[in-house]
Amino acid sequence: MTYDRHSFLVMNDFYRTNIEEVLNMFETMQYSGDKAKAYEFLIKQLKALSEGEADHTALLSNAAALLNQFLQDINWVGFYIWKDTELVLGPFQGLPACIRIEYGKGV
Repeated sequence: MTYDRHSFLVMNDFYRTNIEEVLNMFETMQYSGDKAKAYEFLIKQLKALSEGEADHTALLSNAAALLNQFLQDINWVGFYIWKDTELVLGPFQGLPACIRIEYGKGV
């Protein structure tokens, strides 16, 4: 793919006008105030992050990261995926975790 000078300038204008939005997307923030409103905001963020994406690993990865930012006083948040006869560790944020959990067993 090649770009001419005009394409470069248009791309720069696009990035320049949207840089604040992009930077805010990856900024850690504290949720405070009304808990119900905070959860509504969390759901909006999760919908925005997942819009147009079909890959389950990508979706669960962003969900784990967002929940890790949102939930306070935790050391782990993530997902286990049911495969055959056991739960297998999926995307998560936090301390190391059990990789497989047999049906009917706990950690």
